[in-house]
Amino acid sequence: MTADDATRTEAERAIALRDRFLAVVSHELRAPLATLLLWERALRDAPDDPELRTRALDAIRRCAELQARIVDDLLDVARAATGKLRVELQPVELAPVLTAAVQELRPAAASAGVHLLLQLEPLLPRIEADAHRLRQVISNLLSNAIKFTAAGGNVTLSVQRRRANVIITVRDTGRGIKAELLPHLFEPFSQDESSSGEGMGLGLAIARQLVELHGGTIRAQSDGPRTGASFVVSLPVPGRTGAETTDVPSAPPKLAGLRVLLVDDHREMLDALAHLLRAAGATVECVESAAAAWQTIATKPPDVLVTDLAMPVEDGYALLRRIRSEGPSHARALPAVALSAHTTTAERTRSLAAGFDAHVGKPVDLERLLDTLAKLGRRRIA
Repeated sequence: MTADDATRTEAERAIALRDRFLAVVSHELRAPLATLLLWERALRDAPDDPELRTRALDAIRRCAELQARIVDDLLDVARAATGKLRVELQPVELAPVLTAAVQELRPAAASAGVHLLLQLEPLLPRIEADAHRLRQVISNLLSNAIKFTAAGGNVTLSVQRRRANVIITVRDTGRGIKAELLPHLFEPFSQDESSSGEGMGLGLAIARQLVELHGGTIRAQSDGPRTGASFVVSLPVPGRTGAETTDVPSAPPKLAGLRVLLVDDHREMLDALAHLLRAAGATVECVESAAAAWQTIATKPPDVLVTDLAMPVEDGYALLRRIRSEGPSHARALPAVALSAHTTTAERTRSLAAGFDAHVGKPVDLERLLDTLAKLGRRRIA
């Protein structure tokens, strides 16, 4: 094949990919729009049916969220193509970011009958990263793995330290990847033609762009069809040399002697935060509900309460109201920190007005949380 033939073949392939992508985009945008219009018609036909109203509103919300993600992906690809895709790097703890990504995808995995697992190595180093964008990378990789894994299969997110890098791996037991597709997997608009047709094939392209902006690398591995696949992200650890193999605390524990009651209905988030707070010197009691927190406060009052706001049955707001109005005298002034995935100014203002001493968003900025707890702990002891 001559150079001209090769150039022509590559151009034809690019055109075919573009045309296929445009067809997929059209489908992906029209499908939720069609669903929205159908549910709107259903609501008009039966405006007094409460069960139908609930189903319709849930479906409308899902369709709107799906379209928002599609638009975000398209904008990210456009920014990457023009060199305008940016990340804001700052010190980040990996465990909360990875845990949040797993929690986000757990409902999708459960709906597909896929087991979603998280494996965290202890004493992970902090890295320079954009927490939001890093979570986007992991979410894209997990979504892709769930999509191509049959019911009963496993998707595992693991992370470990290797000298001057952290290695994040998403491994699945799904359909695997053909050898000829591997070199093109991270190209925009590229999709496995054997896929179900869902999605635009942008997630992996965006993931690669974001990983490279973090100074890292990403690669895919598979032994072929029906063998599963692995996506491996390598990110640098700042200020380390390759000869270092352990992490040594640079300062005394910030929370030495502080007793913290940690309340969250998500077990993985609870375990990760408890591990990090204990590493900072705190004594941590973990419970998964407001009811269990109430019992703990009555028998073993902590120095500081840290509670998620969005919990079933009784949320963080209700728990704090109960403590302030009905709790034992020694607990009514208990310092309290609100944890919430809603990081708007309005949500922060609401939590502070409700009596919380501080509001910390998810993914958790660990240094901010540690500083907040240390300050509240000193106030409590004083």
